[in-house]
Amino acid sequence: MDILVLLKIFFWPYGRWTIREIASSICIGKTSVDRALKRMANVRLYDPASRKVLKKNLEEFILHGLPYVFPVQYGKQCSGIATVWSASPLKEKMTTGEKVVWPFAKGNARGKALLPLCPAVPKAALADNKLYEMLYLIDAYRAGKTRERELAREEIKKLLGNK
Repeated sequence: MDILVLLKIFFWPYGRWTIREIASSICIGKTSVDRALKRMANVRLYDPASRKVLKKNLEEFILHGLPYVFPVQYGKQCSGIATVWSASPLKEKMTTGEKVVWPFAKGNARGKALLPLCPAVPKAALADNKLYEMLYLIDAYRAGKTRERELAREEIKKLLGNK
């Protein structure tokens, strides 16, 4: 959940944000957002004084720590939201036949379930295209083999660099 909070703040399009706005936009409680920000400040991914995500630290954590802290967990075939190489821009660059989805009852795709970083991911991703793109790229990086990881890494760096 902490990474979801940080990414939402990083991609926040409206200038200054409030904890209430972040919580509402990613479908979690205000207390959870507040606690996540405190934890992320303790590990130097967020600066509470400037209220900004520390971009270089976040990039380093996503690319070097996240795959170990949050290893990929697959489930059975289900309905959900396309992720990893089943979503653009990676699906145009990959020839992988197996579709992968975050389980979500209102999803419009079907494939092998990949458990998201936290339960709020599918709903939050549907409401924010940039957040969705970053979350499935992170999953592609966590789940992929060498080629998929390299493509995802390039796209993650682009998204973080364009902010």
